[in-house]
Amino acid sequence: MDGMAAINCRSARRFRPAAAATPMVFALLSLAVRPLAAQDSSADVIRGRVTDDSSRAIVATIMVTRGPDRLTQQATTDSSGNFRVRFDQGTGDYLVYVSAPGFSSARRRVQRQTDEHELVANFTLARAPVATLDTIKITGKKPTSRRPAPPRNGGTESTDRSRRLSQAISMRSPARCRISR
Repeated sequence: MDGMAAINCRSARRFRPAAAATPMVFALLSLAVRPLAAQDSSADVIRGRVTDDSSRAIVATIMVTRGPDRLTQQATTDSSGNFRVRFDQGTGDYLVYVSAPGFSSARRRVQRQTDEHELVANFTLARAPVATLDTIKITGKKPTSRRPAPPRNGGTESTDRSRRLSQAISMRSPARCRISR
């Protein structure tokens, strides 16, 4: 049995450096994981629900602008009126703007309180006032034929030209053209 004990001691000596390295590996892994966890914990999620005056869900467009750098993200509500926007590097200061056809738009500043990373912004939109236009009356008139302006030199030149033209036409096709005065 002493031989076996010697073998076990020898094998234990071989594995001792590996056993000593195990805590060091865990320490290195925990240091590597901390920055990843810190990045994830600094992400902010802005969520909420958009409804009308009677608490019915509205399909709306959401624009969220992050505070200091004005980075903007856009989202659309689902059929239940819910929305969710995520900023990987959250600052805790956001401006949320909501618009929907047929409703008045709204905006609200949302700021992080203490250590929260999920911010809630619910909106109730009022129906947009219906604009009425004044009555407009449109009238039209049949265009009148315009007569050519009389010639400036008393009309003799124009009359001579038309007379010569009518004679030329009547000579070429007497059966087809007749000019009456």
